[in-house]
Amino acid sequence: MIRKPLGIVLLISGAALLLAILQVFRPPEDTLIWQSALDAGHVPLFGLISLIALGLVRALTGRRGVNAYILAFLMTSILAAVTEGFQYFGPRDADPGDLARSMAGSFGFLSLAMALDRQVGIHRGRRIVLVVGAAALIGGGLAGFTTVVRAHVYRAKAFPTICSFDASWEKMFWGTMSAEFSVIGLPQSWSDGSGNHVGKITLLPSTYPGFYISELEADWRGYDSLCFDVYSELSLPVEVTLRVHDARHDNTFTDRFNRVLMVVPGKNELRIRLEDIRDAPRGRELDLAHVRTVSLFAVEPDTAFTLYLDAFRLEAD
Repeated sequence: MIRKPLGIVLLISGAALLLAILQVFRPPEDTLIWQSALDAGHVPLFGLISLIALGLVRALTGRRGVNAYILAFLMTSILAAVTEGFQYFGPRDADPGDLARSMAGSFGFLSLAMALDRQVGIHRGRRIVLVVGAAALIGGGLAGFTTVVRAHVYRAKAFPTICSFDASWEKMFWGTMSAEFSVIGLPQSWSDGSGNHVGKITLLPSTYPGFYISELEADWRGYDSLCFDVYSELSLPVEVTLRVHDARHDNTFTDRFNRVLMVVPGKNELRIRLEDIRDAPRGRELDLAHVRTVSLFAVEPDTAFTLYLDAFRLEAD
């Protein structure tokens, strides 16, 4: 392995560069897929750092056996823990999950290196165990990212359906604000729903309780209407607001689509013209090629009330 001072400097510089990438890199968008990619990146990043640490151990101590791998893993684990500790005081949040992924990458990469290292003298059967264990660790560390990618693929296939409440992957893209939400079977009083499940939302007394579907990256051009169904078992009509914004949204009220909708008892088949959504922002057109979020919320309700949601979709005339 590397013994010359120049080699040691290069190894240390390589580790420092990888750590700098971790600390400095910022994704172009704060989206689920970018966040999951950053999380998964801890696996190869600290895997490579662990191999650099192995090179340093060998260069500084001359060790070639299993002990060199153990020392390299301990060094990398301490470095990963310190890195997460610094993030607690920085712009990014410390995450035990990131620490676990970093250690999984380190142990996985070192296990693969050990299995291929003839100098260690490991029996063939144990080498197989090391390779299988390393693959499991690395795969587990990358599982979150692959799950998100798979959900994006399913979402693209389902388009122009935006949310049907019949697919488990949809859960990654919706959320609530000051509301209780669950996916249930069709209520007995709603016999003609479009699918087997609906979203049941209870809007609690607060400023803007509601439901949202985020990261709508598909192109809405070529369609004419945003449609969805709302079912109410209430005895009186209630008002809710539909909000749609695109990737350029500046978080002001006038830079998005907002419309108050009256929900009457029974089934409400709601249809919003996309041209109205497009023309809603003041001073510009909403970018239908990059719609990001659809949300439905109430404004300061006095009491909690429950609605059922179904079949958010785009339709062409």
